[in-house]
Amino acid sequence: MLDIECADQPENLASCSTALTELRELYRNLRYFVLEDNVDMGRLWRWSTTLPIEFLTLIKSRYQPALVIVAYFAAANTLAHTIWFVNDWSQYALRGVGMELEERMQQWLDWPRRQVQNNFSSLREET
Repeated sequence: MLDIECADQPENLASCSTALTELRELYRNLRYFVLEDNVDMGRLWRWSTTLPIEFLTLIKSRYQPALVIVAYFAAANTLAHTIWFVNDWSQYALRGVGMELEERMQQWLDWPRRQVQNNFSSLREET
């Protein structure tokens, strides 16, 4: 998605790539956290501290690829649903991103929506 959507904007590609790389790292660790029953806000929200300022500007300007990345972060937060101040935040965030995304980008929300709907049940299964 980034290669296509950011092809003519290398500075946006760099910011989104950094955010996505950090998000991949978070997802790499999620399975371990879930199986250890040790998902906490610090582990999840650490991602937000790794973002370049330029990426935050892209979110603010509703840059489509940045919003998709935020949707994937929101999905991860469904794992912290028992923490009162983020209860249902994933659903609200995905709904908000969905309202801002152009029709051609809506397909990118399918996976995060499924994860929120199923409470990431695939991470809880033993391999």
